[in-house]
Amino acid sequence: MFVRAYNKMIASKKEILTNLNVALNEAIDTSSIDKEIENTKEEIDKVAKEVEELIYANLDKNDEDKRQAELENKYDELVKKLKDLKHDKACLEDKANKIKSFISSIKDKDVITDFNEETFNIMIDKAIVN
Repeated sequence: MFVRAYNKMIASKKEILTNLNVALNEAIDTSSIDKEIENTKEEIDKVAKEVEELIYANLDKNDEDKRQAELENKYDELVKKLKDLKHDKACLEDKANKIKSFISSIKDKDVITDFNEETFNIMIDKAIVN
């Protein structure tokens, strides 16, 4: 069954490689995430500067505590956002690497006549057996 499915896929190899290259170009483009990461870092720096200014401000204790709590919450949210953005970027880069690996694995492949464990392992990400 795998041999038949594999050979059917290889028959459409040119079209599959074209589609994979399009997907790869989309997966590689992390410019929007990079820009958002940079903006978030700048926001974190602004909050840090506001905290520093708060230290030297002449506010009464209640106003100072309230503002400090607001800034701490904002800082924590921005740090979490930055961590999530970096994770999203890493996932895109991982996806791009998997696509590149798949492209290189089928680029020079032809029809097979017998089951090949190496080819099977390259082609199958996961299998669900009912």
